[in-house]
Amino acid sequence: MNLQNLEAFVHVAWFGSFSKAAEMLYLTQPSISSRIQSLEKEIGSPLFERLGRHVVLTELGKFYLPYAENLVNAYRESRVAISRYEDGVTSEVTIAASLSISTYILPSLLTAFRKQYPEASIKILTGQANDILDMVLKGKVDFGLTRTILHPKIHRYPMFSDQILLVAYPEHPFSKTRTVRLEEISHEPMILFDQGSADWSVIHGLFQSEGMNPNIILSVESIEAVKQLVLRQVGLAFLPYMAVREEIEKGELIEVPICNTPRLARQIDLIESIDRSQPNPVIQDLKERLIQSEWYESHFAI
Repeated sequence: MNLQNLEAFVHVAWFGSFSKAAEMLYLTQPSISSRIQSLEKEIGSPLFERLGRHVVLTELGKFYLPYAENLVNAYRESRVAISRYEDGVTSEVTIAASLSISTYILPSLLTAFRKQYPEASIKILTGQANDILDMVLKGKVDFGLTRTILHPKIHRYPMFSDQILLVAYPEHPFSKTRTVRLEEISHEPMILFDQGSADWSVIHGLFQSEGMNPNIILSVESIEAVKQLVLRQVGLAFLPYMAVREEIEKGELIEVPICNTPRLARQIDLIESIDRSQPNPVIQDLKERLIQSEWYESHFAI
């Protein structure tokens, strides 16, 4: 059985799209379609149902997917092992990420990755969204992890949506109410994180849309510093759920629901340059782990 056909099948199944699978494998969409057709002909039955621009697995496709994944993973691991054996070069991966992602997302994910690739050398560079984009475009990093950025010279792979919550200490009067009006919040002392960022522009715009301004009493660059200030009852803060999940679960912080206002959110993506050549198997494996991980859903679903 042709491993290239299996690899195409696995990627289409993962991303639900022929075009996304083509991007990940650095192929054209017709090439992906041809490989899927060849595999379906060999098996003797369709593996996908086409629903407009998206595809879903048939019952046979769902049954066959774990077997195909095992074969593709075994092949990829063998390529990595051979590469190590032949040249003895330690694989190096350089990632650009926002400070919050490098603090709250990458440690646990990279721990699992390092167990499989103990010789891999991983370097993480931090910065704001524009810094990350610049590093990706200039080829200083293998890929970047940041909020959604649209640029004609990058491929963008959605990872997860992170909620931005208004949080308070448990003793705050808002803890005794089901929802709070934006006007009430505007009078409360507010601690600002990452002034001038796109995330803050969204939050500030929420108040401005109602003709209000938040009562900013402190502005700091560190999320951890903001959390400590809220815990010490200095004020309220808007923070990413990824940063306050543990404190909310422990009851150390509470979410303050805002009346008649949908939760704010930011989309986190993996980005890479469209001019980048196909990466080595280790980098490709890490990239796909980050895109496919079910860890996000289990940790950030609220």
